[in-house]
Amino acid sequence: MRIVTIAALVVSWICLPSPVPAQDTVNDPDPMEEARTLFLEGEYRAVVNLLAETPRSPATAYLLGRAYQSMQQHEEAAAALIEADTTRTRVLERLGQSLQQLGRPAEALQHYEAAYRQDSTRHAAALPLARLYAAKHAWDEAISVYRRLIEEDKNNPYLHARLGQVHRQADEPEMAISHLERAHQIDPKNQQVAVRLSRVYADYDHFISAGRVIDRALEHHPESPQLWRRRGELDLHTEAPDRAVAAFEKVERLATLTVTDKRNLGVAYFLQGRYSEAREVLAASFESDDTHGMTAFYLGLAHKNLGAPDEALRYLNRATVLFQQSLLADIHSRLGEVHRMQDDGSEAIRAYRIASQLDAQRPDLIFQLATLYDAYYADRSTALSHYERYLEASDDQLESHRRAYAEQRIRALREELFFEAGRAASDTSLYVPADTLEE
Repeated sequence: MRIVTIAALVVSWICLPSPVPAQDTVNDPDPMEEARTLFLEGEYRAVVNLLAETPRSPATAYLLGRAYQSMQQHEEAAAALIEADTTRTRVLERLGQSLQQLGRPAEALQHYEAAYRQDSTRHAAALPLARLYAAKHAWDEAISVYRRLIEEDKNNPYLHARLGQVHRQADEPEMAISHLERAHQIDPKNQQVAVRLSRVYADYDHFISAGRVIDRALEHHPESPQLWRRRGELDLHTEAPDRAVAAFEKVERLATLTVTDKRNLGVAYFLQGRYSEAREVLAASFESDDTHGMTAFYLGLAHKNLGAPDEALRYLNRATVLFQQSLLADIHSRLGEVHRMQDDGSEAIRAYRIASQLDAQRPDLIFQLATLYDAYYADRSTALSHYERYLEASDDQLESHRRAYAEQRIRALREELFFEAGRAASDTSLYVPADTLEE
């Protein structure tokens, strides 16, 4: 019986089908994990290409939006981020950034406000929110944001400096001085804070205090053209031409004189009675910028004192015209500010155009036009060309913040125009049609 059983078992084993070799299980790669790795490696285009074919979840949309942002493609970034989880603070912050870059400040403000309500200590939402409040002259709101941040970081010189600037814009000199002084005490080596503090003091005729701040900063930076330039400006205000000449000659040894430097040095020479040197420097300044009334005025006086009445009359008559143009330019720039507050882009651009035509060399007018074209104009190249004009006309020391913004927008606009080449603009509904802005 046992033999039969074993034989049967052998036969049954032989008749069994051959076992199929076990195969290794191959898991499909997770697109999100791959995309995260690519993002960390800076391969943003690869992230976009990978996630474009992936079913869109909130997490996918967020990473896709981040990739588009990193390539300065803010229109695509905003479209992706809208599909992310907009109840999350980081999504609201990123969406606000792209909307701001697209020239949609009102929408950006709403998203920054929502992020700020969720967490008022996050700088990524609070700092741009405060700047947008300040841009629309909502001083109380901007001040409130900076104060909240300072509560969490009492010894942050940047926050004190920004709050001081807002108080200055709101015409609150005591608070402006208080916070800028605090920033200067915390970070005495910061040249920009020293210059800003000196300007607030000078705004309210506290020239001795303004000079003290600059002298203290020069102890840390004795070879700074920016600080010597400011020292010379203050000496001119206090009618100390000898010190002013020494300061601007120091600037000349350290750096190339700007048009404004030459004008100030020429005026200082004139006040010293050095009329020939004054005429030479003022003529060089006027050759670079023939729209400044004060340059023409002192150039005319220098010619008069050197016994050249015909030339004196020429420049003094020119000065009367330029002073009138400068006043009118300022009036139209104020009109532009009001139209901008009303979100009337067309009228704001018209006002700033007139102002810029009356005073063609004022960098601030060129900058305002650039930002308005950026926000309202369908032709992106117009904004680009005005940002480039601004960089050519502005002072890299005195307008560092605006220059940094202009440089960032130039990069973004050039990339946008590159990707838009050969295809129609994806959506012009965000802009005022170009033909409505032509004169």
